[in-house]
Amino acid sequence: MLNAKYLFLTLSFALCFLTINAEAGCNGSCSVSNGDDWTITEDTHMWDEEINFKDLTVDIGATLKLENVQTNITGHVDISGNTEWIDSEIIFLGETTGSNITVNKKLEIISSNVSFNYTNYAAGNVRGFYLAENSKLIIKDSDNNPSTPGDRSIIKTLNNTWISWYINNNRDFENTINIENSELIRPIIYNWGSNPLVKNNTFSGTGWIRLHGDNLIFENNTNNPSDSLYIYYYGDNGVIKNNTLLGNSGSINLGCNNPDYQCDINWWNENYK
Repeated sequence: MLNAKYLFLTLSFALCFLTINAEAGCNGSCSVSNGDDWTITEDTHMWDEEINFKDLTVDIGATLKLENVQTNITGHVDISGNTEWIDSEIIFLGETTGSNITVNKKLEIISSNVSFNYTNYAAGNVRGFYLAENSKLIIKDSDNNPSTPGDRSIIKTLNNTWISWYINNNRDFENTINIENSELIRPIIYNWGSNPLVKNNTFSGTGWIRLHGDNLIFENNTNNPSDSLYIYYYGDNGVIKNNTLLGNSGSINLGCNNPDYQCDINWWNENYK
């Protein structure tokens, strides 16, 4: 009877130990300490961690999944392998010259908050995401359901300061942006890639969206009625429909003003036809 009791206690302690250690972990390129540079050279999955980095680099051929991770990044982010940020809190401080989040491959932000802090932001940096040629940026929720906003992704400046954050790329670069079921606070989006998708999002703070690629879908978006949202589209075969766009002082602008492009937009919002 006594041996059985000791065995039960031993198994209970072992189970408790395993449960505690299962709460957080990492597989793959996991040799990193708090505040270090982190280079991903193989398929890597980190979950349930709180850790800060200087530079974050995902090498070609490697992948990175951050799941329920809280991190501050003070340096540069270079993504050359497919990367996922899921249910995570990412604060990008950008304190070194040349810092931004450069996407060379694919970055998926799923049910995560990404904040850009400009208090100590180095001058001359791209304040946000820089999309290289043939790259893909996806910002979305986890269940693909716009009626459940609790799992949306939120991209903003830290403490909601008046300074904007960017999605930017070079003219004539072909890339993809898909933004769905998310909240964008003070965005400035410049993009030349084809097939941009912006659907079921909420915009707040003054925002600018300037898209040049063909086959735009801009659908079921809304904005804070006390803020200004400027939208310019210069491509062909764009569809802009079912949006509830309420601008401060009539500041919604849907235009095609570049003579290099022929506008062919299906206008479905009579208020902004």
